Amino acid sequence: MAQPAAIKKTTTTIMTTHSPLRGVLVLTIGIFGIVLTPCGVIFGPIARVMSNTDLREIADGRMDRSGEGITKAGQILRVSGRVLRSLTLPAGLELFECNSISRVS
Repeated sequence: MAQPAAIKKTTTTIMTTHSPLRGVLVLTIGIFGIVLTPCGVIFGPIARVMSNTDLREIADGRMDRSGEGITKAGQILRVSGRVLRSLTLPAGLELFECNSISRVS
C-alpha cells in the first residue's frame, strides 16, 4: 500500500493594520495650547487637524478605538484654549493700552 502524500498545513493569519495612536500627542498639544496661551495660535490648528483626522480614522475602523477618549480630551482642551485666548487677548490689549497711555502722560 502506498504511503499518503504529506499534507502541508498552512496557517493564514489575518492582521489588521491600525495607524499608531496619537491621542497622547493631541492631548499634549491641547495642554500646550492652554498653558502657553500665545503659542496656542500655533498649537490649536495642529491639534484640530490631528484630532479630526484621528477621530475620522477611528470611526472608519482604520485606527484602534482605545485612543478615542484621549483624542477627544485633547480636542476639548484645544477648544478650551481657544476660548481662553479669545477672553484674555482683549483684556491683555486693554491693559497694554492703559499702560502705554499712563506712560505718555
